[in-house]
Amino acid sequence: MRYDFDSLKLKGAIHEAIIRGLHQTLNDRLKLMTDSRLLQKDLQSRFDFPIHLLPIPHTEMPVVEELFSSLSPLRCYWPGPPRFEKGWETIRSVLHLKWLGEPIELVASQKASLHSSSIRVVELSPVLNHSQYWEEMLRCDVLLLPYAPSTYSYSTSGVFVEGVIAGKIPIVSGGTWLASELTRFGLDRLIVDWQNPFFWQ
Repeated sequence: MRYDFDSLKLKGAIHEAIIRGLHQTLNDRLKLMTDSRLLQKDLQSRFDFPIHLLPIPHTEMPVVEELFSSLSPLRCYWPGPPRFEKGWETIRSVLHLKWLGEPIELVASQKASLHSSSIRVVELSPVLNHSQYWEEMLRCDVLLLPYAPSTYSYSTSGVFVEGVIAGKIPIVSGGTWLASELTRFGLDRLIVDWQNPFFWQ
Protein backbone atom coordinates (compact mmCIF):
# COMPACT_ATOMS: atom_id res chain seq x y z
CA MET A 1 0.00 0.00 0.00
CA ARG A 2 1.50 3.30 -1.06
CA TYR A 3 -1.17 5.97 -0.79
CA ASP A 4 -2.95 7.82 1.98
CA PHE A 5 -6.58 6.67 1.92
CA ASP A 6 -7.80 10.26 2.29
CA SER A 7 -6.24 11.06 -1.10
CA LEU A 8 -8.23 8.30 -2.83
CA LYS A 9 -11.78 8.55 -4.22
CA LEU A 10 -14.41 8.64 -1.48
CA LYS A 11 -11.50 9.01 0.96
CA GLY A 12 -10.59 5.36 0.39
CA ALA A 13 -13.93 3.99 1.65
CA ILE A 14 -14.11 1.41 -1.15
CA HIS A 15 -10.49 0.32 -0.61
CA GLU A 16 -11.06 0.08 3.12
CA ALA A 17 -14.18 -2.07 2.65
CA ILE A 18 -12.33 -4.44 0.31
CA ILE A 19 -9.39 -4.80 2.70
CA ARG A 20 -11.68 -5.40 5.67
CA GLY A 21 -13.56 -8.05 3.67
CA LEU A 22 -10.31 -9.77 2.67
CA HIS A 23 -9.04 -9.64 6.25
CA GLN A 24 -12.27 -11.15 7.54
CA THR A 25 -11.98 -13.97 4.98
CA LEU A 26 -8.23 -14.62 5.12
CA ASN A 27 -7.44 -13.54 8.70
CA ASP A 28 -3.69 -13.90 9.37
CA ARG A 29 -2.98 -15.13 5.85
CA LEU A 30 -3.49 -11.56 4.61
CA LYS A 31 -0.27 -9.56 4.93
CA LEU A 32 -0.42 -5.85 4.14
CA MET A 33 2.81 -4.00 3.39
CA THR A 34 3.92 -0.42 2.82
CA ASP A 35 7.22 1.38 2.32
CA SER A 36 6.22 4.44 4.38
CA ARG A 37 6.48 4.67 8.19
CA LEU A 38 3.86 7.43 8.21
CA LEU A 39 1.44 5.35 6.16
CA GLN A 40 2.14 2.27 8.29
CA LYS A 41 1.16 4.17 11.44
CA ASP A 42 -1.99 5.63 9.81
CA LEU A 43 -3.14 2.29 8.40
CA GLN A 44 -2.51 0.38 11.63
CA SER A 45 -4.71 2.83 13.52
CA ARG A 46 -7.37 2.58 10.80
CA PHE A 47 -7.46 -1.22 10.57
CA ASP A 48 -6.22 -2.28 14.01
CA PHE A 49 -4.03 -5.06 12.62
CA PRO A 50 -0.34 -5.16 11.65
CA ILE A 51 0.95 -3.41 8.53
CA HIS A 52 4.46 -4.55 7.64
CA LEU A 53 7.13 -1.98 6.74
CA LEU A 54 9.38 -2.84 3.80
CA PRO A 55 12.39 -0.98 2.40
CA ILE A 56 11.69 1.14 -0.67
CA PRO A 57 12.15 -1.40 -3.48
CA HIS A 58 12.96 0.73 -6.51
CA THR A 59 16.50 2.01 -6.06
CA GLU A 60 19.34 0.70 -8.16
CA MET A 61 22.46 2.81 -8.56
CA PRO A 62 24.89 1.76 -11.25
CA VAL A 63 28.53 1.21 -10.41
CA VAL A 64 30.43 4.26 -11.66
CA GLU A 65 34.16 4.82 -11.93
CA GLU A 66 33.96 8.56 -11.38
CA LEU A 67 31.53 10.77 -9.46
CA PHE A 68 30.89 14.13 -11.02
CA SER A 69 31.46 17.24 -8.97
CA SER A 70 30.71 20.75 -10.06
CA LEU A 71 32.27 23.52 -8.00
CA SER A 72 30.79 26.26 -10.17
CA PRO A 73 28.12 26.72 -11.21
CA LEU A 74 26.02 25.12 -8.50
CA ARG A 75 23.98 22.51 -10.37
CA CYS A 76 20.39 21.97 -9.17
CA TYR A 77 18.37 19.08 -10.60
CA TRP A 78 14.58 18.88 -10.74
CA PRO A 79 14.15 15.31 -12.02
CA GLY A 80 11.22 13.73 -13.80
CA PRO A 81 8.33 14.92 -15.93
CA PRO A 82 6.82 18.33 -15.12
CA ARG A 83 3.71 17.69 -13.00
CA PHE A 84 1.81 19.74 -10.44
CA GLU A 85 2.32 17.22 -7.63
CA LYS A 86 6.09 17.26 -8.29
CA GLY A 87 6.16 21.05 -7.85
CA TRP A 88 6.04 22.42 -11.40
CA GLU A 89 4.43 25.69 -10.34
CA THR A 90 6.85 26.00 -7.42
CA ILE A 91 9.87 25.58 -9.69
CA ARG A 92 8.46 28.19 -12.06
CA SER A 93 7.99 30.64 -9.20
CA VAL A 94 11.48 30.21 -7.70
CA LEU A 95 13.00 30.84 -11.13
CA HIS A 96 11.47 34.34 -11.02
CA LEU A 97 13.29 35.14 -7.79
CA LYS A 98 16.36 37.27 -8.36
CA TRP A 99 19.86 35.91 -7.84
CA LEU A 100 22.98 38.01 -8.32
CA GLY A 101 25.56 35.74 -6.70
CA GLU A 102 27.67 32.85 -8.02
CA PRO A 103 26.28 31.09 -11.12
CA ILE A 104 23.51 28.54 -10.59
CA GLU A 105 22.10 26.06 -13.13
CA LEU A 106 18.72 24.39 -12.95
CA VAL A 107 18.55 21.11 -14.87
CA ALA A 108 15.05 19.93 -15.84
CA SER A 109 12.99 18.35 -18.60
CA GLN A 110 12.57 20.56 -21.67
CA LYS A 111 8.83 19.83 -21.40
CA ALA A 112 8.74 22.03 -18.31
CA SER A 113 9.38 25.13 -20.49
CA LEU A 114 11.28 26.93 -17.73
CA HIS A 115 12.83 30.39 -18.08
CA SER A 116 14.79 32.68 -15.78
CA SER A 117 16.67 35.95 -16.07
CA SER A 118 19.20 35.07 -13.35
CA ILE A 119 19.40 31.23 -13.24
CA ARG A 120 20.69 29.27 -16.24
CA VAL A 121 18.16 26.59 -17.26
CA VAL A 122 19.60 23.40 -18.79
CA GLU A 123 16.97 21.42 -20.68
CA LEU A 124 17.07 17.63 -20.79
CA SER A 125 15.33 15.21 -23.10
CA PRO A 126 11.82 14.50 -21.75
CA VAL A 127 12.67 10.79 -21.48
CA LEU A 128 15.98 9.61 -20.01
CA ASN A 129 17.16 6.04 -19.98
CA HIS A 130 18.54 4.52 -16.77
CA SER A 131 22.16 5.54 -17.36
CA GLN A 132 21.26 9.07 -18.50
CA TYR A 133 19.14 9.59 -15.38
CA TRP A 134 21.98 8.44 -13.12
CA GLU A 135 24.48 10.58 -14.99
CA GLU A 136 22.36 13.66 -14.25
CA MET A 137 21.83 12.55 -10.65
CA LEU A 138 25.57 12.11 -10.10
CA ARG A 139 26.47 15.36 -11.86
CA CYS A 140 24.16 17.57 -9.78
CA ASP A 141 24.93 19.18 -6.42
CA VAL A 142 21.39 19.71 -5.14
CA LEU A 143 18.07 17.96 -5.77
CA LEU A 144 15.05 20.26 -5.82
CA LEU A 145 12.00 18.27 -4.68
CA PRO A 146 9.14 20.73 -4.04
CA TYR A 147 6.58 17.90 -3.90
CA ALA A 148 2.99 18.79 -2.98
CA PRO A 149 2.04 17.77 0.57
CA SER A 150 -1.46 16.94 -0.69
CA THR A 151 0.04 14.05 -2.69
CA TYR A 152 3.21 13.26 -0.75
CA SER A 153 2.12 13.57 2.88
CA TYR A 154 2.51 9.79 3.29
CA SER A 155 3.79 8.65 -0.12
CA THR A 156 7.45 7.79 -0.51
CA SER A 157 9.73 9.02 -3.29
CA GLY A 158 12.22 6.84 -5.11
CA VAL A 159 13.97 9.94 -6.48
CA PHE A 160 14.54 11.22 -2.93
CA VAL A 161 16.06 7.90 -1.83
CA GLU A 162 18.19 7.63 -4.98
CA GLY A 163 19.46 11.17 -4.36
CA VAL A 164 20.45 10.28 -0.79
CA ILE A 165 22.18 7.11 -2.05
CA ALA A 166 24.07 9.25 -4.59
CA GLY A 167 25.17 11.64 -1.82
CA LYS A 168 23.16 14.64 -3.04
CA ILE A 169 21.46 17.35 -0.98
CA PRO A 170 17.65 17.09 -1.23
CA ILE A 171 15.68 20.31 -0.73
CA VAL A 172 12.06 19.46 0.10
CA SER A 173 8.66 20.83 1.09
CA GLY A 174 7.30 20.68 4.63
CA GLY A 175 4.38 18.36 5.34
CA THR A 176 5.71 15.58 3.12
CA TRP A 177 7.09 12.09 3.74
CA LEU A 178 10.40 13.45 2.43
CA ALA A 179 10.41 16.11 5.16
CA SER A 180 9.61 13.53 7.84
CA GLU A 181 12.61 11.43 6.75
CA LEU A 182 14.92 14.44 6.92
CA THR A 183 13.56 15.35 10.36
CA ARG A 184 14.26 11.81 11.63
CA PHE A 185 17.96 12.46 10.97
CA GLY A 186 18.11 16.06 12.21
CA LEU A 187 18.21 17.60 8.72
CA ASP A 188 15.31 20.03 9.14
CA ARG A 189 17.28 22.84 7.50
CA LEU A 190 16.73 21.06 4.16
CA ILE A 191 12.97 21.60 4.51
CA VAL A 192 12.49 25.00 2.91
CA ASP A 193 9.97 27.75 2.30
CA TRP A 194 9.76 27.85 -1.49
CA GLN A 195 8.01 31.25 -1.31
CA ASN A 196 10.92 32.91 0.51
CA PRO A 197 12.15 35.80 -1.69
CA PHE A 198 15.72 34.92 -0.60
CA PHE A 199 15.32 31.26 -1.63
CA TRP A 200 18.52 31.10 -3.73
CA GLN A 201 20.63 32.69 -1.01
